Amino acid sequence: FLTAVALAAEIGCTDTASVVSWDSGGGSFQICALDNDNVIRVFQGPIGDANMMALMADVQGREFVSGMSVNPATMAHATELSRRARELVLPGQTNAPDWLAKRLARPDTIVLGFGFHTSVFRACYDATGKEAYTRQDIWEGLTSLSEKSDQ
Repeated sequence: FLTAVALAAEIGCTDTASVVSWDSGGGSFQICALDNDNVIRVFQGPIGDANMMALMADVQGREFVSGMSVNPATMAHATELSRRARELVLPGQTNAPDWLAKRLARPDTIVLGFGFHTSVFRACYDATGKEAYTRQDIWEGLTSLSEKSDQ
């Protein structure tokens, strides 16, 4: 979270209460933000970039082998991947924890994403060329990459 706050300051955001840090690692993720009492809260789950690749292979009906590409993937695959990931992270729930949902609903919230070359952040950068993007940019970036191979 402190890295995200420092990076936010570099782009002109000095209100730490508006910063959300999303760290997508190989085997897990953490989303951190300050709650209303100025305490750092953490939402974490057992899904990271590597797990998502294996889950996507399963969605496609293929056996996952380390280092394999899951491309080309369709938007239908991405939609099913999203549904399965949500079920793994939020079993029996439909929304993020209340403190996180409230923070994300604020119009001044800025989300800083960290991840490796297989993360959704890198995919969006590759598709859009942007270093900062909206939720719509992410969706449009993924749509533009759907059904494309790695070549």
